Order: sequence, then C-alpha cells, then structure tokens
Amino acid sequence: MPRRDPFENLTLPSADRHSPSADAPGTPPSPLDLIPRAKPKKRRREWERRHKSYTYWVSGQDLVTRAKAVRESIRGLAEAYMTTTDQVAEALMSAALDAVRDGEIELQVQPNSNPKARRMTVEVVREPGWKRDIPRPKGRSRKITLVLAYRWSKEMHQRIVTLAGNARIGEVVVTLLEEALERVRKGIWTLRPRVVAITQETQVEVNLSNSWKIGGSSSNLSGT
Repeated sequence: MPRRDPFENLTLPSADRHSPSADAPGTPPSPLDLIPRAKPKKRRREWERRHKSYTYWVSGQDLVTRAKAVRESIRGLAEAYMTTTDQVAEALMSAALDAVRDGEIELQVQPNSNPKARRMTVEVVREPGWKRDIPRPKGRSRKITLVLAYRWSKEMHQRIVTLAGNARIGEVVVTLLEEALERVRKGIWTLRPRVVAITQETQVEVNLSNSWKIGGSSSNLSGT
C-alpha cells in the first residue's frame, strides 16, 4: 500500500495563498507555508516625543576642544553603563542645574559678544549732515564651531536658557557638563545605574565617599 502525503488534504490560510508552492496546481503545501508570518512591530517613540533633541552651538578653539572632551566622556560613561549618551547627559545636566541652584556650583561664563545678538536699526533723515565714507564690509573669518545635541526635557532646556541669560548658551552647557563630570571623577557625585525594561538609565547623586559601587563591587573614580 503506497504511503500517503500527510499534507495532501491541508488548505493554505488566505494570507498564504500567494506563496510559490500554492500557485502550482496539484502541489501540496510545504510545512513552511503553514507557519504564520510575523507582523512587523511598530517602534514606540514615547520617550523621543517627551525628550526633544536640543542643539547648542559652540564656537572658538578653546571651547570646541572642551566640548569634544565632554562629548567623549559622556560617550564613555554611556558605554560603561550600557545606556545612551542622552540619558547620561540628562542625568549630569540635572544634577549640575540643581547644584547651581543650591550654590554648590558657581557659574562663570563670558557674556555673549556676538554682534548678531545686539541688532540695531537705522533711519534716513532728509537733512544735511556730516560727510562720511561708505565703509567696506569686513571679511568673514572662518570660525571653528561644534554642535552639541542631546535629548532632554523642555523644562531642562528652559532652565539652561534662563540660567544663561545674556551669556552664550553653548558655553553654559559645556561648563555645566564639565562641572558635573569633574565631580564624578573625584567621587563627589556618584553615577547610580537603574535597570529598566529595555535600556539602563543612570542617575547622579551626591556622595561624600570616593568610590562608586555596582553589584557589590567598588571602584575608585578619583584620578581617572
């Protein structure tokens, strides 16, 4: 007695009738045709909607060098704590702003000397006056610039803007992050990891000890 094909009486689901094995007449479906196809999952972007990406322009050789060092330090911490640079930067900035409010950090930045920040207007008076030469425009020098971009809350951005006042906001951001990173290096502040569902978040807390702990083991941060 010949062996029967166990799949000869099976019918394909409606979603799989367009498979190559279903188009051939008299061809029984393969086991692969009977496996439900996975539906693509839509990525949730609640965190991105709550945390807009804010950009801060940094200009000048010295400030750009400092900003690059800050950016690399934040990236290194993000890799060490298995989280994102945005979450590390947000934790550092939040602690720095609170420290300025409590008088722990004294912010010293230069006022904005950019002439574009102080615009004027003129009017033509149809009356005689002194003769004057029409000046030629100054040549534009190529400035060294850098853009720092981090995702954090609108409230935090507004706190930075209010604190900056008439100072360059990019310099304020760099200075605050520098102050926070320096306190982490010295062990004055502690990065405390917090496990979440997908990624690991970090918090900065004030600590008078010179070490930070993860999983029961301690490591010294001073001098790094």
